[in-house]
Amino acid sequence: MARTNKQQTKQPKPLQGQARNPVANETIKMLLKGQVSPNYKNDASSKRRLAAALQSAQLIPDTRMLPIPARYTATTSPQVILYRGGSWEAAEWVLERLQQPHHRQYYPTSDNTWGKPVVLDYASDSNPGGCWRGNQYGTQEEHLCRTSSLGLSLERLQLQLQRPYSIPTHGCVYVQDVAVLLCESTGHWRNRPLWCSVIAAALRNADNHKDFIQAKVRGVVAAASGHGALVGGAWGCGAFGNDTADVAEAWRVAALRAPSDMAFLVMALPNKEAFAVFRQVFPDSLVIDPQQPQGNTIKRRK
Repeated sequence: MARTNKQQTKQPKPLQGQARNPVANETIKMLLKGQVSPNYKNDASSKRRLAAALQSAQLIPDTRMLPIPARYTATTSPQVILYRGGSWEAAEWVLERLQQPHHRQYYPTSDNTWGKPVVLDYASDSNPGGCWRGNQYGTQEEHLCRTSSLGLSLERLQLQLQRPYSIPTHGCVYVQDVAVLLCESTGHWRNRPLWCSVIAAALRNADNHKDFIQAKVRGVVAAASGHGALVGGAWGCGAFGNDTADVAEAWRVAALRAPSDMAFLVMALPNKEAFAVFRQVFPDSLVIDPQQPQGNTIKRRK
C-alpha cells in the first residue's frame, strides 16, 4: 500500500519522443531542453517559469458551477473586437492594450492574471491537443499546440489524471501559463515568448440546440473570470459543423453577462466567411485588420 501511495504522489514527466510534424518536433525539442526561444537568453528564471507552465493545466469538470462576478457599471462592459487573424496574433494585440495604464484605472486589481489574455482552444475532448504531433494540415488546437507549450501541458495533465484523457461535456481545461514560441505572422521563432493563459474546451455538433451552445460559451466566459481579455471566435464551426450564426449569437449574449473585470472580448476570425457572419451579429464592434497597409487600424462599421 505504501508503494501505491508513493506512485500516486510522484510527479510525472512530460511525454517525450519525436513528432512527425516538423514545427511540433522543434517546439518539443526546445521545451524539453527548458528553452523558450533559440534567440532568447534562457536564464534560470525563464526555465523555472517554463517548468511550472508545463504543470499548470487543471481540469474544471463543470463550468456551469463557476460564479460570474456581476458587472458593476455599464461603462465596464467588455469591448468586443473582431480580429482578422489567428488566436495567438489576437492575444498579442490585446496584451499590448491591457498593459496601457488607463485600463488599470478602470479595472483596478492586484492580480497579475488580469494583465494576461486567456485564449480559447477549440479542443478535442478525447485526445490532448488533438493530433498536434501528426503531419496533417491541422485544426486550430493543433496549430496552437505546435507553436507553444500548450501541447505538452495537456499531455502532462493526462499523466496526472492517470486515466484516459476526457473533457466533460460542460467542462474545460484551464492552463494558467502558456509560452507561445512561434510568431504567426512571420513563421519565425520569437525573440521573446508570448505568455498567456488558455481554456481548452470542445464544442461538438449541437444539432442547432442554441441553448446548449449558449451554455457552453457562458461556461468559457465564466472560466475566464479574472482575466482582462478573452480571445474566442468561431468555436466548433469547422469539423464539428455548428452554425456560425448560432455561435456568434452565443458570444453576443455572453458578453452581456461577462465578468466585471473583463475589458476586452476578442473574436479571432481568420476565415472571411466566419468574419462576415460575426460582423452581422456585432455590427457596432471594432475591427482589427493587421493586413491593412496602415497596420493595426481600428475601424467601425459604417
